[in-house]
Amino acid sequence: MFIKVYEYHIQPDKETEYLEIQEKAGEIYSRHIDSHSLHLKSRDDPSKWMEITRYRNEEEYERSIQFINQEEEIQDLFKQFQALLVSEINEIREENFHLVKERGEEVSVERNQEQRDAKLISERDKIKEYIKKDLENDKHILAFFYGGSMARGNHDRYSDLDLRIVVNDEMYEEYRKNKKGRAERWGDVLFYEDFPWAMHTVAHYKNFVKVDAFYYKQEDLRPSLYLKEETQIEYDPNGIVTAVSEQSRDLYYEPSLIEFEVWRSKFFAHMHEVYRRVMRGELYYALHSLDMMRWSVAAGWDMTSGRQPNAPGDWSKYEGERSPFDQREQELLAGWSTGRDPEGILEVMKNIAMEFKDVHSRLSALLGLDEQAEWVEEIVNMVV
Repeated sequence: MFIKVYEYHIQPDKETEYLEIQEKAGEIYSRHIDSHSLHLKSRDDPSKWMEITRYRNEEEYERSIQFINQEEEIQDLFKQFQALLVSEINEIREENFHLVKERGEEVSVERNQEQRDAKLISERDKIKEYIKKDLENDKHILAFFYGGSMARGNHDRYSDLDLRIVVNDEMYEEYRKNKKGRAERWGDVLFYEDFPWAMHTVAHYKNFVKVDAFYYKQEDLRPSLYLKEETQIEYDPNGIVTAVSEQSRDLYYEPSLIEFEVWRSKFFAHMHEVYRRVMRGELYYALHSLDMMRWSVAAGWDMTSGRQPNAPGDWSKYEGERSPFDQREQELLAGWSTGRDPEGILEVMKNIAMEFKDVHSRLSALLGLDEQAEWVEEIVNMVV
């Protein structure tokens, strides 16, 4: 914990104005950083005050104070504060401390998950503000926008920031290579999910907020279903993203013959693998393939409803309040549950296969294909 201590002298008849200034300043600080302040008045000298403010750590303070000091309102409040100082003793003493030990049960330094989670939305908003100020002041950033649940408007406290950044072509490679360093400007990073060669990095922050940051050249932006459905433009002075997003409006999803063939062949493969692995006693492997059977049926529901399915194995938004599936489909997903019991695994496999055949029939009709019901039955009966 990092602690700032200030000592100064306020004109005794200006105490009310002083406290009002501190309250307004506290509101501005709270938009950028978590802190707790005490304002102590001397018993022996009515003009002497001590201000003690606690922050999580010095790094967060140093990063946040740069943005706070840029606020015009803070600058005005500081001028008003200076006018309240005793003219003969107008010095402001400042000293920094680090908390080494704390006693007592009333003050808890560590926060449990419930307290932390209650602040996730405000913490995420702070990171969004850091991102905005950082990127908008960079002449090589052409545009940036958010995708995912933030763009769709169905985000919750646990939603991450799916950030898309468009960079000048000549600076793209340098910015891509420095993607981790850039993420450190927006908060205290706990760890990264990152491949050095990739166009994106995933930063996990100490406040439990996650940011997926993708870097693009202008030419990489093309009309797509993603840009049609998941675009919250934050900065686009030249209308680059806006234009591509508008070109995406007339796009719609429909499964292709190749997509259908890959979908059903992978289902068949996973189903046969479940049986093989159960017979070998490799139950975790069997459970993995069983999970991919579940996912395949969920992807099939998407395809029959004109929705582009998630990437293979991606369960994002397939369950919970944001699920696009109807009550029957959600109940089926919930019912296809089992532990490491071999008989239970095989029983769930059988139940999933029954739904698959129905989805396969509907997709075949949608694509104008022969269902090949006898062939499908032959494949299923190999393991059921």
